[in-house]
Amino acid sequence: MIDPNEAPEGYRAEALTAGCMGCDLAESVDCMDAKCGRLERVDGRPVIFKRIGPVMAIYATPCDDMGAHV
Repeated sequence: MIDPNEAPEGYRAEALTAGCMGCDLAESVDCMDAKCGRLERVDGRPVIFKRIGPVMAIYATPCDDMGAHV
């Protein structure tokens, strides 16, 4: 199991599938300091890091029977 506490701040760790493809740190200067290899991580799982975006709130608004907001 991937330990979520082993990701840099602002990122989440995901399972490594094909090298660094898809890693949001791959083109960054922070890539060299990232602990993503299985020998560098406490959980022993090779990972890539994905940026965590802002969380947006969703709320329901009343609609009529045609789906128009009222």
